[in-house]
Amino acid sequence: MAQVRFAAVRKSFGDVHVVRGLDVEVADGEFLVVVGPSGCGKSTVLRLLAGLETPSEGRIEIGDRVVNEVPPRDRDVAMVFQSYALYPHLTVRENLEFGLRLARTPGDVIAARVDEAAEMLGLTPLLERLPKALSGGQRQRVAMGRAIVRRPSVFLFDEPLSNLDAALRAQMRVELKRLHRELATTMVYVTHDQVEAMTMADRILLLNEGIAQQIGTPDDLYFRPANRFVAAFLGSPRMNFVRAAREGDAFVAPGVRVATEALPLNAAGQAAGEVVLGVRPHDLRVRSGARGGGAPEGALVEASADAPPVTVRATLELLEPMGWEVNLHVRVGEEPFIVRAEVRDVGSWSPGQELAFTAAPADVRVFGVDDGACLLEYTG
Repeated sequence: MAQVRFAAVRKSFGDVHVVRGLDVEVADGEFLVVVGPSGCGKSTVLRLLAGLETPSEGRIEIGDRVVNEVPPRDRDVAMVFQSYALYPHLTVRENLEFGLRLARTPGDVIAARVDEAAEMLGLTPLLERLPKALSGGQRQRVAMGRAIVRRPSVFLFDEPLSNLDAALRAQMRVELKRLHRELATTMVYVTHDQVEAMTMADRILLLNEGIAQQIGTPDDLYFRPANRFVAAFLGSPRMNFVRAAREGDAFVAPGVRVATEALPLNAAGQAAGEVVLGVRPHDLRVRSGARGGGAPEGALVEASADAPPVTVRATLELLEPMGWEVNLHVRVGEEPFIVRAEVRDVGSWSPGQELAFTAAPADVRVFGVDDGACLLEYTG
C-alpha cells in the first residue's frame, strides 16, 4: 500500500493543455474516483500515474518516491483497462499466472497467489476455462485477478466496467467495493459514470478541462457543490437552474421567488444583484392546496404573508413515468425544469395544468452568474 500525491502537475501535448496544475493527495488505502466529462483529462491523470505519460511540470509521488522518471514496470502499480486484455489461447489460470512467470516468481508463490485471487473473485470453478467460454463479467474478474496477484502498492482502473451491461455493472460495483475492503490497497479509478463515482468512492476528484473542480466525499460534492459545474454534473435528473435578480428581500425570476433571509449567503452572495438559483428535482414539492390556478406565464411570483420562503410556479408539459415515481417536465417562465414526484401524488394531472411548488431553503443552491462559484456558507 502507498500514498499517492500529485503536486502542481501539468501535462500538455503541444499547445493543448490537458492537465492544468493538479494538486491532490490520495491517502494510503483510499479509493479515489476521478470523474468528469469526455476530454476532461481523467485518463491522462491515470496514465501519468502509471508512467505511460511524463508530466510537463510538477511532481508525482508514490509512497516516499518521486516517480516522474521511474519506468512503469518499477512503479509497483497494476492497471485494469476497459479492454480485458486476456490471452485467448491461455486458460484463466494461465492468464492469472502470466505476469508472475515473466517476473520469475517462484512456482509455489504463483500457485498460492492465483488460488487466493481466484477464491476472492469467485473464479475457482473457472480456472481451466478459456476466455471465450466466459461471460463479460467473468472476463473482467480475470482482468482484475491479473492485477491482484501482483500485490501492487496501487491499483489503477481505467473505466473497467464500461463494456458491461447495466445489470453486470451494478454487480461489479458491489464486487469492487468488497474487493477494496478486503485488500485495503490504494485504488485510483477513472470513470465518466457518476453512479460509479457516487457508489464506490471514498473521495471523488471531479475534473473539467484539466482543472480540478472539487475533491471530497460523494456527499460533499452532491450536497455541498463548490460551483455550478459540480452541481450540474452530479445527480440524475440534473439540478434545475434559473437566473434570478435581487428585488428587496428576495431573489426573483419569472415563476420563482426565494427569500434571501432564508439562505446562508456568504459575503459575495450578500452583495450579488444577480445569481443563478439551483434546486434538485426531488427537492421540489407540490404546495398543499396549490394545484392549478397559478400565476400567468412569465409573471413574477408575488410575496404574501402565508407564502413559503421558496415558491415556484410552473406549467406541466410532460409526464415521464418511472415506475413508483414520475418525472414531471414543467416550464418555469422560459426555463425547463424537472420535478421528481411519487406517482401517488400526481393523480390525474395533465399537460397544460399549472402547478405550484416549494422547496426547503436548505435545498436551494446559489451560484455566481459569471464564475459559477457557490455563494453559500455550508455548515455541517
